[in-house]
Amino acid sequence: YYDEKDKLILELFRTNPQSAFKLMFDTYYMPLCLYAVQLTDSFSMAEDIVQDFFISFWEKKTYQQVADELGISPDTVKKHISKALRTLREAILKKEDKQ
Repeated sequence: YYDEKDKLILELFRTNPQSAFKLMFDTYYMPLCLYAVQLTDSFSMAEDIVQDFFISFWEKKTYQQVADELGISPDTVKKHISKALRTLREAILKKEDKQ
């Protein structure tokens, strides 16, 4: 299921980034939240992390890099997403420590 969706998402980033982003969000939002909750033990924090990831992905135009690197595998994209979530988690935990 994901392999076909991943291929479609990667192709759409070249031609229609907004549609690709929406499909990526619809496909991965909840699975990423469930993954992030394992790192944080808080669904609310997990949602914040995942939402921040998607906002950053769009605002920094990371999708353009993805489109430029269409030769990369979906597994590579997933690894980048996992790394981004860990980085965001660390940032949120640091922010909480300061409060």
